[in-house]
Amino acid sequence: MSKDTKSSFLHYDLSPPEIRIVQYNYYCGLARWDYVRRELPFWLLFWNEQPGVKIHFKGKTIELHPGVDVLIPPGTKYSTSCGSLRFNQFYVNFFAQAPLDLVRKKIFLFPSTIRNFVRKDFPRWQENQSLFTVQLYALVFAVLRQIPFEDYVGGEKTPLDSRIRKITDFMEAGFGENTRNNRELAKRVDMSVNNFMRVFKRETGTTARKYYLKKRLERAKTLLKIADNSIEEVAFHTGFSDRYSFSKAFKSYTGFSPAVWRKQSDPPSAK
Repeated sequence: MSKDTKSSFLHYDLSPPEIRIVQYNYYCGLARWDYVRRELPFWLLFWNEQPGVKIHFKGKTIELHPGVDVLIPPGTKYSTSCGSLRFNQFYVNFFAQAPLDLVRKKIFLFPSTIRNFVRKDFPRWQENQSLFTVQLYALVFAVLRQIPFEDYVGGEKTPLDSRIRKITDFMEAGFGENTRNNRELAKRVDMSVNNFMRVFKRETGTTARKYYLKKRLERAKTLLKIADNSIEEVAFHTGFSDRYSFSKAFKSYTGFSPAVWRKQSDPPSAK
């Protein structure tokens, strides 16, 4: 290629990865942050203002300090210990769709982006909630940008058939709508019902009905843990007709009633 040749990388209509922040907090005086084999259903991004907290992951101990942000993908098993230390922590919980579902389950430590945000920008931006939302999402993307290419699983996990990915995204976009039959779903991707059922099970390992129910219950686990909604509201937001049917399905899936699950400081994973 000659030095006068110009390369073009023009693309149109790029769709961003779907990310939804479900909670954030700047917690002052946090204590007793000791967990054994913790495993969260959402991403956790946090920064500790004081040193001394330890994370234990796969036989290794990592001592944290204010110069690093910590990013932990969902489903990562780890433990923490802080002894008698009291510390301040800024954290964000969020869900992320493909391709971020291909990130390896590990503890990521990055040079802190949160520290300057909290110390300089946090009070000013919080005065305007809509502007603060933009800043918070920008912060999450800035941290995600630091994930190395080699920490995406890539070939170890085959992406879903594009038609099935469209359906799973559609399911997760409307948990409050309980109409999800195979005929309706197949029609959305121009497939016959039998072919849709066959391909869906091949790609996900289960039926569309069971897949949708599991996703709704996983979302309910999170809503019960991190939000102040009533159990009736959680049932409504996850597509159940009433508290009774929700509680029955939830206990069958987790082994715990919604009320018992909510009271636990760090509920165990579903069986």
